[in-house]
Amino acid sequence: MKFNPVVMLKTLASSLVWGTGQLLNKQWLKGLFFFSFFALLIGIELGTGSYGQPISLYDQLAGNPITVETSKGYVNDYYYNLLDDQYEDTRLLETVAELNGLTYNAELQYFADENGSPVQPESNQIQFTEAQLYDFLAAEMTRIGELEDFATDGYEVLLDYDSFKAFQDTLVGGLGGRDNYTTDDYNKMLVQILFRYDEALFNRYDEVFTNRFHENGGFFVKGIWGVITLGVTPSRTVTEHYDLSFFIPEGFSRRGVELQGNFSQQLLLRGIISNLLLIYFIGVYIWNVRDAYKTAKIIDETKQKPNEIKYFKDVYENAFEYIVLTPALFVITFVSIMPILFGMLVAFTNFDAQHIPPNNLFTWVGFENFRVIFSLSEQGGLPFGSQFFKVFSWTLIWAFASTFTVFFGGFIQAVVLSNKRIVFRKAWRSLLILPWAIPALISQMVFNVMFRDRGWVNQMLERVGVYDRLFEWGMLGRSYQDAGTGLQRLLYFGEDNIQWITNEANPWFVRIFIITLNIWLGFPFFMALMTGVMTSIDRSLYEAAEIDGATGLQQFRFITMPLVLFATSPLLIMTFAQNFNNFGVIYFITQGGPGGDFTTAFAGQTDILISWIYKLTTDANVRWYSMASVFSLLIFLIIGTLSAWNFTRTRAFKEEM
Repeated sequence: MKFNPVVMLKTLASSLVWGTGQLLNKQWLKGLFFFSFFALLIGIELGTGSYGQPISLYDQLAGNPITVETSKGYVNDYYYNLLDDQYEDTRLLETVAELNGLTYNAELQYFADENGSPVQPESNQIQFTEAQLYDFLAAEMTRIGELEDFATDGYEVLLDYDSFKAFQDTLVGGLGGRDNYTTDDYNKMLVQILFRYDEALFNRYDEVFTNRFHENGGFFVKGIWGVITLGVTPSRTVTEHYDLSFFIPEGFSRRGVELQGNFSQQLLLRGIISNLLLIYFIGVYIWNVRDAYKTAKIIDETKQKPNEIKYFKDVYENAFEYIVLTPALFVITFVSIMPILFGMLVAFTNFDAQHIPPNNLFTWVGFENFRVIFSLSEQGGLPFGSQFFKVFSWTLIWAFASTFTVFFGGFIQAVVLSNKRIVFRKAWRSLLILPWAIPALISQMVFNVMFRDRGWVNQMLERVGVYDRLFEWGMLGRSYQDAGTGLQRLLYFGEDNIQWITNEANPWFVRIFIITLNIWLGFPFFMALMTGVMTSIDRSLYEAAEIDGATGLQQFRFITMPLVLFATSPLLIMTFAQNFNNFGVIYFITQGGPGGDFTTAFAGQTDILISWIYKLTTDANVRWYSMASVFSLLIFLIIGTLSAWNFTRTRAFKEEM
């Protein structure tokens, strides 16, 4: 390709400032179009940032600032108490006068302007801000600290001096008391005074807590920095001001003041949002650069400027479907894609109970969490690796068994009810559909109550004498260790009661029990579905089969079964995916138990992956968000792969293709 400096210059111009290449091509409409996106990008960044503004450590202290009225009230109280001969020191008033371009006449005891006219302390000519108040008190502490009595008596000697005595009086009963300050506000005041007095202490905190990317950066800069670093400074509680706590009014107490650091999860979430939005801008940027290059090349070759109006008409006609889908895509990006990305990225961090912001930050650890699982190792003393495969294997068994039983349970029931020799078929259908009509959550919680160790079912079985037989057969009345081997252990129901959902010694009894309960919850849906499918089958197929001598079983095998499976096989795959994540049946009936403690990484015997994830993220004593995210990602990969593979093998999909 021949190098053309003019074409490359225009392309470079648009790559630096969007739309300038189009302006050089004398395409004003295009230039305005692309520059508007550039201006929007820069406007968002500058409008949400604080570029050029100084970073103040004091802004990161928890608590509200004092009002100007409080600072001026401190001056007013001091002035009038001085007139009443309660104070003698005039340094405060001299300092205030100097700050406001006035003078203070100590002999006549009044403020005076440049003309010598008296100025009242309440006048608008006298201003005294929060920062100026703290600066003055810190300077007073420095002066007093050089005196001998400060070295021997400590900070409390400050109350022997007028300026600090007045400060305490103002906080206790003056304007400060009427401004509804809280304990945090009072403690923040003391920290600000101490920081100004102890410069070394201030610098130590300032070096750690001031970061220009975090404090000055705008939406995009802070977002990129947040995703890369996940924060660099955790929050910390300042307690060095406790020595000044005698200033705090009675009824309040000294308390640590939080220096607000970075929140890793907020930085990650904000970073994902800003980077997703930035991708849209990058798309427009690439479009802008390519257009500048192509148009410049056309002008160089043809010596004619392309028509801009025609260009936009062609874009509208050729990309109409993409244009109308853009708003929906934009919404999906931030409603669906953004939360998914956040959950996936957490899997590559160490976000757990020991790394919870704001007091601790989490960081990127790469594939370490996946290595823990697939190397069967531990993390934080918990056997996540070995336990994952136990839970995963039971999850697969549960998903296959529950899907098979409800699918074919409903199928068999539909076949039975379709037989003309069954009387009151409509009544039976109405009765059998009730379990599906009742909210599943209600049914699951009722089962949990009914099948407890001393629940209604066990009490009824005990009354009718079933317990006596079970004690005779050794299924009840002895410990699991004494239950024998083989079938006897498999049929061990419990020591004193049938432990339907708490049999930790024989977990397979509990597992088989909840699979059985799930049939009652799930088969009515498939019964109703398959009844509808079978009624839609062309009756001429059965008539032709009868003419050919096919038996009822053969008609079922070669007509009913294939046509029903053809129509419902995609739904069968969806049901498998649903049961793989069937949180309700597991959690509301057994809570994932029996068992589940530190030795099993808090996974119970009936926990499937989704219920284990719930425990790891909601239990205040656990909180392993990173591992829960890993499991969620693996579930997505497993279910997505299996569902896609099975769905593409169905006849319904092949015929669609």
